[in-house]
Amino acid sequence: MSKYITTIGLEIHAELRTQTKMFCDCLNAEEMHPNVNVCPICLAHPGTLPTPNEKAIMHVLRVGAALGGELASITKFDRKNYFYPDIPKGYQISQYDQPLVKNAVLECYVQGEKKSFDIERVHLEEDTGRLLHSDPSTSSGQATTRVDYNRAGVPLMELVTKPVLHTPEEAEAFASNLQLILRYLGVSYANMDKGQMRVEVNISICKEGEEKLGTKVEIKNLNSFRSVGDSIRYEVLRHEELLKKGKKIVQETRGWDENKRITFSQRKKESAHDYRYFPEPDIAPLVVGDHVLGEAVLKEISTKEIMTSLPELPVPRLERLKKEYGLDFKDAEVLVQQKEVAEFFEKSVSEAGELEHGVDKKKIAKLAHNFLISDLYGFLEGDTVEWGALKITPENFGHLVVLFARGEISSRVAKDVLREMFETGAECHAIIEEKGLKQVSDEGALETIAREVIAEFSDAASDYKKGKEVSLQFLVGQFMRKTKGAANPELAKEILKKNL
Repeated sequence: MSKYITTIGLEIHAELRTQTKMFCDCLNAEEMHPNVNVCPICLAHPGTLPTPNEKAIMHVLRVGAALGGELASITKFDRKNYFYPDIPKGYQISQYDQPLVKNAVLECYVQGEKKSFDIERVHLEEDTGRLLHSDPSTSSGQATTRVDYNRAGVPLMELVTKPVLHTPEEAEAFASNLQLILRYLGVSYANMDKGQMRVEVNISICKEGEEKLGTKVEIKNLNSFRSVGDSIRYEVLRHEELLKKGKKIVQETRGWDENKRITFSQRKKESAHDYRYFPEPDIAPLVVGDHVLGEAVLKEISTKEIMTSLPELPVPRLERLKKEYGLDFKDAEVLVQQKEVAEFFEKSVSEAGELEHGVDKKKIAKLAHNFLISDLYGFLEGDTVEWGALKITPENFGHLVVLFARGEISSRVAKDVLREMFETGAECHAIIEEKGLKQVSDEGALETIAREVIAEFSDAASDYKKGKEVSLQFLVGQFMRKTKGAANPELAKEILKKNL
């Protein structure tokens, strides 16, 4: 049987974080009420003129620099002509042949293997409005469609890869890592469930050994990484079935049915010439360099300034965390999923190292990671608290880790204290002092408690003497209960064994 090779290209749109829209002063903000953040410019009233948003241009240049792309020396805006109700002008201001960024590369890990993917371009355009469809069963019995223009004119970054991806896993990894980079740079919230980042997949298959790529099909507006992967898997199988039956694949745009987990035909695929691109006459070309970004924007932007403003990005940070703290790949990967979490972790370990000179940094890092991911993350999810509203400081968290590493508090006490720190923001030493939770290691006091436990639970003590090891664990549990978790559990176990 013939083996088929899958070729995938991605087009990813991300709404940029700016105070105002791309070409006017309307707020770029979430708004529940339709058509509030609108004005004559974004509604395309006759005689209005667009003015480019400086911040949006800088955001795209920073993305290009982070991805090692070629930043344009001269760039311009173009009109992409098509008629649709959510485009009030009858065209979209976009970029065609002179984008802000060309020939970039995104590095990411795919199932533990590091890979690089070539990016053709990154450009800037304005977003469209939003269509609101009514449900006939809940309205007057007639389906209606209305248009909300709050989103029209919002700055939109579009990134287009070269056709260099070949598996659903690569596409998912690329999209999720781009989302992380956008968040690290602070240029987009990139929440897919809110439509702030949308993925479109171009996919074709051909028989192994054939040089010419197969017929391309585009899947539009995928709003989750799972949908990206699943839609590709479905399309690959659909293409293979058609080819095996001797049928042709039609070049078209398809949608993804989230409930049925299948794609469906939407319309014949347009080509670039169908949009009749031509230079936007109302915006002058922009010159990008070390001195000036053209008169249309009236702001100096240094490419050196762009490079020095870049933070440490997710993949380099992941690799450094592994090397510097001895974390395994999965542990480091969890930390870098949120820039703030990785920073909290590193500050905590640094604080712990200052408190405990000569301490094994990798041991402290492992303990800090375990408390952070296993416990603190659980509190956040259970209480639906945002990371930015966390009451615990990295310094206080680091102190708690050191107390546990020294054996001054037990694991049970550490978790209880961490919960109170999370709820109140109180300092860990104060909580331990106030509640008398410091770990008891005095052998005389522990001997007395051991004898009390053995006398109270004589049946379990007798069972242990007969060879039932599980009974010892029961007695240790009762020992810890009596001391409210303040006893050293290993020492308690040894003293129990001696007394038994």
